[in-house]
Amino acid sequence: MIEELVVHVGPAKTSTTAVQVAFSRSKEFLATQGFFYEPDLDSIANHRMARYLAATPVEALANLSVEQLRSQPDFPSLSSSGRQMISCEDFANLREQERIDCIVRWADPKHIRLVIAFREPTRWLWSLFQQSARDQLKPGDGWTKFVEDSLAESVF
Repeated sequence: MIEELVVHVGPAKTSTTAVQVAFSRSKEFLATQGFFYEPDLDSIANHRMARYLAATPVEALANLSVEQLRSQPDFPSLSSSGRQMISCEDFANLREQERIDCIVRWADPKHIRLVIAFREPTRWLWSLFQQSARDQLKPGDGWTKFVEDSLAESVF
């Protein structure tokens, strides 16, 4: 059993990538402080774990044993003691209790610490608009189109 599970849930546009880069670059230092962080290979986060939990039917997740969870190749290795850290913006999308319970059963921690980063709402909205303008909006689309589309998609 590990002492503590630290789950970093970084909703979109809240500097999650910067936090994950810091975790990845500081793995050795974190280990000296009793924290274990193992992102996916060739990544800075635990995307595979979040994707597995999101894609697997809830009924199947509920029937997985601790041993099956710990041998799941999409999950990071588990520290034998100390504090385990996991981080992924997609953890924010895990709504059903069974999906969250899998993380708890996998780690079997004495304590859980949930870390969620937020931004001042207007800065968050502006950042979201900039990314949307870069990735999705067509030339001529602007702020009004972004707000209409976002409302239609229940972004806020």
